[in-house]
Amino acid sequence: MGSLLVERRPKMLATRALRICCAALLCFLAACEDEKAAKKQGAGSRTELKLDLSSFRFTVERGRNTYYHSRNYVESGGMGATLTRGKVCVENGKICVESAVQYRVEAGKTLTQPDHKVATTLDNDHITIEYWGSADNGEPVHVRRIVKTSGTEATVE
Repeated sequence: MGSLLVERRPKMLATRALRICCAALLCFLAACEDEKAAKKQGAGSRTELKLDLSSFRFTVERGRNTYYHSRNYVESGGMGATLTRGKVCVENGKICVESAVQYRVEAGKTLTQPDHKVATTLDNDHITIEYWGSADNGEPVHVRRIVKTSGTEATVE
């Protein structure tokens, strides 16, 4: 019976050592994968999306003050985004139009859309332009700009 114990202990020690080695190896591999994922995301772990409005041009169309402009969606965080819904409110927020859109802004790029327009019956107005969507990592994104108008002039806040 004593010889049975002697034979079992080396096998048990070898098995236990193997388990400890495997556990250590798995921890090491998991740490490497975490490090790779962190490096891969790096600066691109979050979308930094903003909406710039430029090149305003004033005209009167159908009795409304109309402001043509370019919309520039600028992504600077290193992760792309897709905008899926837009909304424009005029007459100080009293009249709004909302629509489904499909605008793709690639990581580190600018999407420029010339010749957009907003129109109002008021000489002095606060026009709100905003969009919603999601970043490539699934996080929600939202951009919003306010255009203040005074006659033929338009300024962006």
